[in-house]
Amino acid sequence: MPKLLLDIIMYSFEALLLYTYADDLFASQKPNRKKVIPTAAAMVILLIIYQFSLPAANFIAMFLLYFAVLFFTFEAKPVTAVLHTVLFLSVMVATEIIIMSIGQVFFDDFYALYTDEKAYVFVVTLSKLLYTVVMIFIKRLFFVKFNNSRRDEFYWLLFLLPGIILLINMLFAFIVSKYPISDVHSLLMLSIQILLLFASLVIFILYDKVSKNRNELYELRTLQLQQELDRQYFDAVEQARQEQMHFTHDMKNHLTQLRYMDEVAPMHAYLDSLISDVEKISYVGISTNKMLNLIIGKYAAICERKNITFSVRVQFADLHQISDPDLSAILNNLLDNAVEAAEQIPDSKITLSVFAKNSLFDGIIIRNTSTPPPLNICSVCNCARRKKTVPFTAWDCALCKRCLTSTTACTIGSMTAATAFLKPILQFREKPSSNHRKSLHRNSK
Repeated sequence: MPKLLLDIIMYSFEALLLYTYADDLFASQKPNRKKVIPTAAAMVILLIIYQFSLPAANFIAMFLLYFAVLFFTFEAKPVTAVLHTVLFLSVMVATEIIIMSIGQVFFDDFYALYTDEKAYVFVVTLSKLLYTVVMIFIKRLFFVKFNNSRRDEFYWLLFLLPGIILLINMLFAFIVSKYPISDVHSLLMLSIQILLLFASLVIFILYDKVSKNRNELYELRTLQLQQELDRQYFDAVEQARQEQMHFTHDMKNHLTQLRYMDEVAPMHAYLDSLISDVEKISYVGISTNKMLNLIIGKYAAICERKNITFSVRVQFADLHQISDPDLSAILNNLLDNAVEAAEQIPDSKITLSVFAKNSLFDGIIIRNTSTPPPLNICSVCNCARRKKTVPFTAWDCALCKRCLTSTTACTIGSMTAATAFLKPILQFREKPSSNHRKSLHRNSK
């Protein structure tokens, strides 16, 4: 393959890398066409200058054109554009020196790329591959830091592909340097190297686009959920207002009835019934968290239909740091289990407590009437293998290690208590410390 054709391919690859890097980091509002054309034009100019074999002129031109693309095309701030231009040039020079040093092992000359076409192919393709990996790594660090991106542990697994491609290219370099091969085989290996080089970049581009679409879908669903939450909340407020109006309208009759009661016991019973009606209304505004209010109101109505006594206590915590979908999943799961266990028992009770502990974490404790499960079964996931359960002697129950790190549930007499640890930064897999267990043990009493 002629050297000029390889240079065209490499500069096309570099244009794709620069565009991907800048488009992800800088929030330019220009259409894609107005970003692609200047980037491609800058690379054409650099390709032309490179053909004159003037390293100093090429280096200066690269600095100026990279800065111009970042500043004028992608609308980066001047200092930011200079910083990223310096990063590009520094990484490019460093990776070329590293690959030229490795090429010296295969071709016995540090400057072999200037005299041997095979060495030139090896240095160019491998240096671009290593250059791409480093710049994508830097881009990811900037993206996570300045965009408050959620942690994506699977992203770093993508770097396995460039690592494998690097080993394949080194194997090709060894074969080419030690064994005579035909031009057809040489061209085939070069084609494979170029395809693998582009694949190493395309895999990151596709993953970023899929992640972006996934995040947009998540935001859309969150917005839809928030709109539905607002609608349900306003419906609940309107229902509570109607109930309050009816209660106020009937207050005259209630007071008249109390006026003509002579005995204390019937009077107390009558007042208790009125207080329970007031508590039902107050569930709508029991906290400043709309989702928490709706869930409490929902299960208050469910427990009323199933003749379950449902009491709520919210102490200096409204779980505002938890997103509505997460809070809905946690509380609905816990309360569904509590209702399912309590509805089978006469005169059953469910108690929900939401509290804050020394600004360290928020806690949810749900106690419900239930028959005690066997202690050799995990109280959360019902794991029946004793060797996988560990005794939680403080609460006299058994928990498997997986459940112990996230949510704990235990049996206390005839009451089953489920406790969820909710730290301000949601680390549901963090193992509760001994202090947390002791404090929750005191609360369970």
